[in-house]
Amino acid sequence: DYLLRQTPDTLFHRRLRGRTTSVFPSTTASCITTFLTGLAPQQHAVTGWFMHLKELGSVAVSLRFQPRCCDASLRKDGVSPEIVFGNANIYQQIRRRSYSLHHREIGGSDYNARINQCPQKLTFTTLGGCLRQLKQAIRANHEHKFLYAYWGKFDELCHEHGARSQHVSAHYQELIKKFTAFAQSIRGTDTMLLITADHGLIDAGPGKIIEMKMHPTLRETLILPLCGEPRVAYCYVRPSKTQQFERYIQQRFQGMCDLYRSEELIEQEYFGLFAPDSRLYDRVGDYVLIMRDHYIIKDFLLGEEEKMHLANHGGLSAEEMFVPLIVV
Repeated sequence: DYLLRQTPDTLFHRRLRGRTTSVFPSTTASCITTFLTGLAPQQHAVTGWFMHLKELGSVAVSLRFQPRCCDASLRKDGVSPEIVFGNANIYQQIRRRSYSLHHREIGGSDYNARINQCPQKLTFTTLGGCLRQLKQAIRANHEHKFLYAYWGKFDELCHEHGARSQHVSAHYQELIKKFTAFAQSIRGTDTMLLITADHGLIDAGPGKIIEMKMHPTLRETLILPLCGEPRVAYCYVRPSKTQQFERYIQQRFQGMCDLYRSEELIEQEYFGLFAPDSRLYDRVGDYVLIMRDHYIIKDFLLGEEEKMHLANHGGLSAEEMFVPLIVV
């Protein structure tokens, strides 16, 4: 949707093949794990930014591999990211020399070390540095290669300033300029360049933020704080409070969200096709709230910074789910 609102005479528009979809939930933790494993969330069981890890007795920040309550790593004797994230590896299926490029801040993270099993890992700090390293790897020799690169600043700017902000617009122009020059610089190398996004974003409108601290009667029905994302929340409900929970959502949040039993979404293949990983059931709670319109729902821990993003993702709206497929 963002791309189609922009001036059409660009490399991105001229080479746009159409739209494809994100996974559900439409969020980086689930999507990037899909890119790097070849599995849907139904199998890789990475379900959002905040995940309940029953095996560790903790609500964790998935991409940081740390407990939500503090900055300490979850890694310790006998506990490693492999146990939590599994062993799937897309690069085992690609029979050519492979490279992955990530920003230096995440290149050495526990999550990236486990999920990203690429033999050749490169890091960068700027968009120009990322594209230069891609060009050097492409032009190094005539071998068949697979190169994967992730650039996260567009997403960051949307979160901070909103998807329709001038900050995002300026960065979009930078992306056009540098990708156009990059495409020119690798002409004649017999390279196919695929450009897409892990998800879209949707701005939270005025009066569209639901804060759990304003709903103590609802909070008392839960065993854990809400997990997942502001646009898709996993609810762990006390067995004795299920009726109170359902009644509260239906009466107080009418028109703001849709309420599902988590197992129902798994059975209906929202998270992907084929047999689900057994860990998935523990990581999506008893109920799922999928937010409607521009609503988000936030639940904070004691002492946690109460920060609200202007643009969010994770849900099922067209803005979040549909992403472009650009082929050069």
